[in-house]
Amino acid sequence: MFSVSMLFFSFCFLDLSLYWSIIMTANITETLGDEVLVSANDLAAIKNAGVFVLIGLVIVFGVVGNSLTFVYYGFKEKKTITTLLVTVLALNDLMCSLAMIDHIIIMRYLIRYFSELGCQLTYVINHFLVLNSIILLNPIGMERCLRVCTLNPNYQVTKPKAMFMIGSVAFYSFVMAIRHFVIVGIEEMDIVVSANLTVVGHVCSLRQETQYATAIDVFHIMDIAGFVLTNIFLAFAYGLMAKKIGLVRSKIGAYPIATTAAASHSGNMSLTVEGSNASATGSGTSKSVKLCRRRNNQERKINIMLGTITLSSLLSFLPYFYVVILVKPQASPGAYTYSPLVQAGWRSFMLNSSINPYIIGFFNTNFRTFVINLFPCIRKTQSLNIRAT
Repeated sequence: MFSVSMLFFSFCFLDLSLYWSIIMTANITETLGDEVLVSANDLAAIKNAGVFVLIGLVIVFGVVGNSLTFVYYGFKEKKTITTLLVTVLALNDLMCSLAMIDHIIIMRYLIRYFSELGCQLTYVINHFLVLNSIILLNPIGMERCLRVCTLNPNYQVTKPKAMFMIGSVAFYSFVMAIRHFVIVGIEEMDIVVSANLTVVGHVCSLRQETQYATAIDVFHIMDIAGFVLTNIFLAFAYGLMAKKIGLVRSKIGAYPIATTAAASHSGNMSLTVEGSNASATGSGTSKSVKLCRRRNNQERKINIMLGTITLSSLLSFLPYFYVVILVKPQASPGAYTYSPLVQAGWRSFMLNSSINPYIIGFFNTNFRTFVINLFPCIRKTQSLNIRAT
């Protein structure tokens, strides 16, 4: 966990250095910029005020929620493969939420952005972390599916296997992200200020030259294909788990069964139940059935939680893909300055890294208790409500 924490702080230092270089570049060029362009940029910022507020709220909720999730599953919860994967996902989403600050800088200097390296690094870092967040759902779904559907130890995800999958995901995301060093840069675009006045703006954007068009379209198709395949795989995995748990529940009502814990209990996170015939009678049978039902309900709740995270990820990306594929703001300079709705839809993917902790909190009672205990005012209010009832 120490190495993971060092990685996190190293990334924060890199990201803050990037922000500082962007801000310094913007401030230097502001004194040299054309007054008309400055005014047009300020008007664009005012028109997108609602988008600024939305991005700020998403960042704050993402940083707070993922910080709590990282601390809880990384240091408080009992160590299992599931908690390891959830901890890595929370850490990645925390860094992703912090990295989203650069979107505020880009929007503030929407048509007066002069740092090409800052633009490219923004795209690379954001793509790497967002893609990580999506693909990390695959090993989580696989681990849960194997844990629920089979007790064969040869098929279970061990820690070395989990670390290999995490490393593979990071490597793939990095390879897919570095393309932005080639296809992204500062583009000069004609910005219509009034009916008789047009100024040249500098926009952080995908390259507009025709030689990049095919490559950009191919990369977009690859992104969409990977996203669709991920969701198909996860839907299949959670379908198998639902079927398995349904069979176990039907056996509970049909005859007495014995339960076998295939994994260490970790609050609401990792436990597997296996149903089998057993010769149990009297109170022993009743206790066994009740225990199996309780554990089966825990498994069902965990799978619903992770399935909800997957569904929320899908929904958060739909506006983004709609804007990129159908609206195509990159080919329309006016979209940068005069369409807040397009700006918000273009950044809908930011929700993917911010809402996961709140889904976990809704389903995981132990996590909610941990959060409440951190804030005395919430704990006091909850105690008063309990007394009142």
